[in-house]
Amino acid sequence: MDKETVFSIAEKYLYFLVKEKKYDIKKAYLFGSYAKGTAHKDSDIDLAFVVPNDIDTFDMQIQFMFLSRNFSVDIEPHPIKEEDFNISNHLASEIMNTGCEIKLSK
Repeated sequence: MDKETVFSIAEKYLYFLVKEKKYDIKKAYLFGSYAKGTAHKDSDIDLAFVVPNDIDTFDMQIQFMFLSRNFSVDIEPHPIKEEDFNISNHLASEIMNTGCEIKLSK
């Protein structure tokens, strides 16, 4: 898949989570191989979601993985609490340095 197609899928998934399922997502990012331009035919779509601090991110990740089955591609969702989304968090640091923010389409 090309990056434009991946972004389109990511935007649709974000819209699905926020508008249809009513999840409180502060920001969303594409990261990993598609953001870096190193994806291959078996690459998944890595998406990070910045969420409120009072959310159980483990349960949310399971819910998001289940909901990703509504899409015909392999989506790997990663919810991260706002308080953990900083440069000292390894995953957050990678996302900040190499990720691409995804805006919610209207």
